[in-house]
Amino acid sequence: MFSNIIYSQAGLPILKKQILLLIFLQLFSGNNVFAQYFTWGTEPSNTHWDMHQGNSLSLVYPDYFCCDSSYLSVFDSAIVYHSFLMHVEPHHLNIVLHPNTLISNGFVAWAPARSELFVMPSRDFYPGFWPSQLAWHEMRHYAQLSLAQAQCRKRFKILFGEQFTTAFVGLAVPGWFIEGDAVSSETAFLPTGRGRSASFSAPLFAWLDASKRIPSYDHSVLGSYNNFNPDEYLLGYWLTASAFNRYGSEFWPQVYAETFMKDNFGMFPRTFKAFTNESISLRKYHKREMTLIRDSVRFDISTMKPTLVLPVTQQKEYASYRPLGLDSSGNVIAFRKEMHGEPCFVRIDGGGNEKVIKYTHLVHDESFGFDGRYIYYAEYKPHPRREFVDYSNSYRLDCNTGKVTNFTQLKKELLPVVSPNGEIAATCSYYPDGTYCITAIHAKNRQTLGSAFFNYYEQPVSMAIDDKGNSLFLIIQTQNERKLIALNSAMHTSNVLFSTSDRNIGNLLLLGDYLYFDGNLNGNEEIYRIPISGGKPECITQTAFGAYFPASDGQGGIFYSELTSNGYEIRRLPTLQAVEAANRWEFMYNLADSLTTGTQLQCDTLRIPLPADNQSEVYKPRQHLINVHSWGPFTVDPSDNTVSPGIQFDSQNILSTLTASVFSGYNLFTSTIVSGFKTTYQGWLPVVSAGFTNELPVTENHSYRFYNSLNLNAYIPLVFTRHAWTIRLNPAISLKPVGTMKIDDISHNVNNGGIFITATAAQYTNNRNVFPRLGAFIGSGAIWQSFDKTSGFLVAGYTGLWLPGIFRHDGFRLRVGFESRDSLALPYSTIMSAPRGYNLINYPVKTFTSAEYGCPLLYPNFHLGSLFYLKRLTTNLSYDYAVGTDKHNFSSAGVHLYADMHFLRLYVPVRLIFSNYYLMPENRWTHQFGFGLDFYAY
Repeated sequence: MFSNIIYSQAGLPILKKQILLLIFLQLFSGNNVFAQYFTWGTEPSNTHWDMHQGNSLSLVYPDYFCCDSSYLSVFDSAIVYHSFLMHVEPHHLNIVLHPNTLISNGFVAWAPARSELFVMPSRDFYPGFWPSQLAWHEMRHYAQLSLAQAQCRKRFKILFGEQFTTAFVGLAVPGWFIEGDAVSSETAFLPTGRGRSASFSAPLFAWLDASKRIPSYDHSVLGSYNNFNPDEYLLGYWLTASAFNRYGSEFWPQVYAETFMKDNFGMFPRTFKAFTNESISLRKYHKREMTLIRDSVRFDISTMKPTLVLPVTQQKEYASYRPLGLDSSGNVIAFRKEMHGEPCFVRIDGGGNEKVIKYTHLVHDESFGFDGRYIYYAEYKPHPRREFVDYSNSYRLDCNTGKVTNFTQLKKELLPVVSPNGEIAATCSYYPDGTYCITAIHAKNRQTLGSAFFNYYEQPVSMAIDDKGNSLFLIIQTQNERKLIALNSAMHTSNVLFSTSDRNIGNLLLLGDYLYFDGNLNGNEEIYRIPISGGKPECITQTAFGAYFPASDGQGGIFYSELTSNGYEIRRLPTLQAVEAANRWEFMYNLADSLTTGTQLQCDTLRIPLPADNQSEVYKPRQHLINVHSWGPFTVDPSDNTVSPGIQFDSQNILSTLTASVFSGYNLFTSTIVSGFKTTYQGWLPVVSAGFTNELPVTENHSYRFYNSLNLNAYIPLVFTRHAWTIRLNPAISLKPVGTMKIDDISHNVNNGGIFITATAAQYTNNRNVFPRLGAFIGSGAIWQSFDKTSGFLVAGYTGLWLPGIFRHDGFRLRVGFESRDSLALPYSTIMSAPRGYNLINYPVKTFTSAEYGCPLLYPNFHLGSLFYLKRLTTNLSYDYAVGTDKHNFSSAGVHLYADMHFLRLYVPVRLIFSNYYLMPENRWTHQFGFGLDFYAY
């Protein structure tokens, strides 16, 4: 985070808000200053693609994926409906499907306009067919951006391309509206939308119920490093849905569209206030709606009688526990995730004391099997090079020794379970063609006992297996319902035990003659049970905000996780008996129904065209090879972090493998006209780029007349994971084989190149930590340069450690390095760092040593109106020592204060850095001020 640090020792002039907004828009014009193109990743270069045409879209997908038809019709309809509701003309959209990843997600991106969908279905608490969930959510984003593009065209004609629209939406429109409006839309169109899910809204309910006073708008929207905060999806849904219900179905499209027009340009809060009946500000509206929600929650809780249980954990800070069962010593084994810690398996004794068994990396699905000693779980593993290819291995963890063994081969394993006696295990494999295979395995000798196959329209969600391996119980999500089925391997039969079209059931537990699961059959998530022969489910818990993840307590009862204001706490229910399930959260379901009713009235006059009856065809990537999407009256140089007046055209193909820019602009810092092109290709193993730059001085006091250079670069970004550790390796080469500089009418040849390699190994760490909790890094490089007949060489290397600190989120960073170079041929080139407070040009370094300690001080969560919001203050102590090329020793000791803030309620966080250094041997103090922007933070 905050890798773009800009230092200054002078203050900035105070500018008007609209001028500041324009500057931020320019900085953001390439999605961020560092990367002009948004890409999640790439598929392997040998992938062959097909395309299926719809009325409003082109569906592009790998030729091995067999379920494209399930996406075509629903996305075609969603585009038409959402465009109609947002009052914008639908344009043809390219949609790319990625079936070779275990990530369940999707996005709509501008520059270029397209949608990319990860087709692996989510197995969470939200029932529903995955293509439908994606369509009604993501196509709302497409309609939002289409309207923004149309309004920007009205405002600026053809002056800007798509990047400007992306920048403006990202800066001027709150993220809670963008995501909340999409959740409201999926809730309006689907009986399984998240607005109808108690597990989705319950964290907000618990948070508000426990709050002594309503958290401020800034706190709710911009978050906190220290406390739980609802995300933009959850908060946004309740703010947008409540306004839909209060002000009408046309309210949000009007507010959003007007934000782009002249009188309210960039002023979303002012536009909101203008369109409300009572001219209420966003801040006051937020407080009123949160108060109403809290009052409704407290009334609902007052009408229910909670089940008497035994608490196992009682945390003072937010944490989530999932019970797995009891070990042979009577300790509770659980999986723990903390807001202020790393995920791990823990052992909890009778006194509530916890001991870590094993830290983990990314546990896929958080689905576990446990037999009293061994934990079976699936661990997510990324492909070393391709972002759209990944794996999930099943592992077995011995709770007694902490030893981990690989239980299956490298593939896409899901939902590992084990029989109650520990003899039989089962896993579910996902294949990139969209099918599933469930395999039963003997846990000791790993002999395969049997398999069952399912297509994309029968998505396994949870499973359990009996002691003999004869009966496999599955929760399956189909296109229209979620159902609990029993497969009998001996009789080759399949029976449906229970089904529901719009409610959730999940997390199966086989205990005796009953199947236990969590579900929201009465409106709240509770634990239910059903006989293994089928019947009507009966509720056995009654909780305030939800019960999840049943596990055997080894004594005829169960453990489960109860949602509280401090996270998911473990409870024990020793006696299992049915309770009367009261209907819960009627106000939540009534709000969701109002969205559906209002949307149906709006769409009564809409006529949907018949689905296109087109056959799939081979997609040829070269048809979108040149795809110019953005232009503007300025140029962006990510390598220099500069924005200059001029003109630039940007292109990116649909598969995000080829990007290119052509530019010509006036560099304000060097007083030169800089023109050229740059192109990057990511389809091969190495990422390769080529560019040509011409610099032409405008003033006569320059030392050169013109400068031409050809730049060639290649690097290989590699990543490897092993349990809690991630290793990143990045070899790179950079060449400038052709360079010409004209000085006093004499041409000179300038050539240079470099070879570099960096590597890091770090334990999975909480993102609130100042440094990675534990790890090491190393890097080396060599640079050569020739200027006519003069040549020189530079070689350098560095290494360092991250070490845990004394308190929470603090830590140490230690670094050492060396550099040897030819100062005559390479006077300004360096790979090394200098002691802070010194300039490398004036103080070239031969060896360098550094030690620093960082520690968070305060979490104020303080705001001054809409001017700024202060989230965290962090201190850093540093000592740097270096030996110069002239063998002169110099060093500095520094005290730094970091302030993490948001200005003008913009989502992009800003880090202000105040530094004081004591320089030795000069024996004097100096200071610096810097700031950094983190565009990836939201």
